[in-house]
Amino acid sequence: MDTATRVALIAAAAALIGHYVKQYFDRRANLQNDVREKRVLMYADLLQTTREALVKTEPGKPFIRDASLTTRLIAWATPEVIIAITEVWQKLESTESHADLESAMAGLLASIRRDLGHDDKQAGKQFDVLIARLYLPKTAPPS
Repeated sequence: MDTATRVALIAAAAALIGHYVKQYFDRRANLQNDVREKRVLMYADLLQTTREALVKTEPGKPFIRDASLTTRLIAWATPEVIIAITEVWQKLESTESHADLESAMAGLLASIRRDLGHDDKQAGKQFDVLIARLYLPKTAPPS
């Protein structure tokens, strides 16, 4: 086999490999975008449901959880978010102080933001508390 034929075969093989590698990464990116879209919708529902529960639920009283939302959380949320929302629900149903609920909510919101790709590393813990204060209704139980 002469040199020109070898070069042509190598070029053709490289082109095929490049094509399939590009297809792989395109499919992977599309899948990640689809998962992210589902998570954004689920987290929006979670935050809305949690806010409604914060307004409607008396401290120390149980609240009704949305079974559909809980199922989606189990299927799509990261372990960090599931742990954080469980802690928020426990604080909501307990008679603990508003500061404890605020801290748990800060952890949840930070977990959701990390899962969605926000980089809050430079903001620090104070940022987490501030976004929790923005989120929590004024009617939350006092400490």
